[in-house]
Amino acid sequence: MIRFYAPAFVLCAGLAQADVLGLNDYDALFAANADAIEELANGAEAIALEGGIFVSRQDGDVVTLDQSEGGAVGCFVSILAQVDSYVATCDVTLEADKAARLERFRTSALTFYGQNTSPQATPEAVRTSYDALRDASPYNSGDFCDAEGNIAAFIPSFLGDSTDEVVDQMIAVPRLPASNPCF
Repeated sequence: MIRFYAPAFVLCAGLAQADVLGLNDYDALFAANADAIEELANGAEAIALEGGIFVSRQDGDVVTLDQSEGGAVGCFVSILAQVDSYVATCDVTLEADKAARLERFRTSALTFYGQNTSPQATPEAVRTSYDALRDASPYNSGDFCDAEGNIAAFIPSFLGDSTDEVVDQMIAVPRLPASNPCF
């Protein structure tokens, strides 16, 4: 089964960190699943986890791939941090419903993330890591505040009514937070 996903692991390897918040202990995860490790043709090791998650590692690089119905929570958290950074740095005033939705998305995603890392992370560790990710955003420079398009145009749809269902589905099934695919 994992061999089927080997090309995806290769394609995703440079796209995103395996764990955008840096909270997973992949050595311990592989050790705990030693009987499920498969050797791929390129020499990488891979394991399939519950919830449609595939993890591969080679030469210290780890790739996570989420093949669930919900989507890659790590990708969502990464996007959320960029939106948070832009909104704060550029003094964006959100409508009340969009501000509430942003807070709900952040709370839901970070709670899910912490409860599903390996080992499980404390809420404080998750928030500290998230804040660091948000603070590392290029939007913190303020250089993009006057730019039309891109994230400014993305925010209204990202915080639109239709996203509620997407986020609810994303966090409905417990699984290791993966960062790929991230489109």
